[in-house]
Amino acid sequence: TTMLKTVKELFVNIDAKVIAQHILKMDCKVARILEVSEETRRIMGVKSGLELITLPYGHQLRLDLIERHTTMAIGIAVDILGCTGNLEERVATLNRIIQVAVELKDSMGDLYAFSAIMKALEMPQIVRLEQTWTSLRHCYTQTAIMYEKQLKPFSKLLHEGKEIICVSQNIVTVPLLMPLVTLLERQMVVFEGMDVWENTDQSCDIMLKHLATARLIAQNAE
Repeated sequence: TTMLKTVKELFVNIDAKVIAQHILKMDCKVARILEVSEETRRIMGVKSGLELITLPYGHQLRLDLIERHTTMAIGIAVDILGCTGNLEERVATLNRIIQVAVELKDSMGDLYAFSAIMKALEMPQIVRLEQTWTSLRHCYTQTAIMYEKQLKPFSKLLHEGKEIICVSQNIVTVPLLMPLVTLLERQMVVFEGMDVWENTDQSCDIMLKHLATARLIAQNAE
C-alpha cells in the first residue's frame, strides 16, 4: 500500500539514532517510566511502572508491554517483507533496522525495544530471505558483521539472564522486561511456543536469574 511505502521511505531516510530516540521515548511512556502524573502515581501506588509490573495488580501494564513488544516485532517484520519493489530496497531497510538495534543497545540502553527488533530479525520468515542477507553482507558489510558478531550473541546472553554480566546497569534505561512479564502472565504450563530462555537444560536457573533481575529493577525504579 501507499502508506506502507511512505513509512518505509521515512524509516530509511531518517537517522537511526533519531528513530531509536523516538522508540525509547514511547517505551518510557508505555512502561510508565517518564511523564507519569501525580494522579497516575497515586493510583499505581508506586513511583514507576518498573515496580508496578512486579506486583499482582500490575496485570494491565504487563499486558500493554507484551502487546507493544509483539506489535513492534511484527511491524518490523512486515516492513522488511513488504519491500516488494526490488532487492536493494529490502536490503536498505534491513540495514537501517539493524542500525536502529545498535543505537537502542549502545546509545539508548533500551533493551526492551532491542529485544523486539531481534525477535523480528530471528523470525523464520526473515531468516529465510537468503538473497537479502547475502546482499547485506556485500553492500553493508559492517552492519552484517555487527549483527552476527555482536547483536546476536548479546541477545542470547540477555535471554539467558546474563544482562548483569554483559551490560552495565548504569546505561540501561528500559530493561529487558519480556521474560518477567510473560512469566507473570502465564496462566498455565505451556509446552508449545516456549520462549528462547525456556528451551535449554538450564531453564530453571535462567528463570531464577530473570526473577533476580526483576527484583533489582523494582529496587532501582525511581
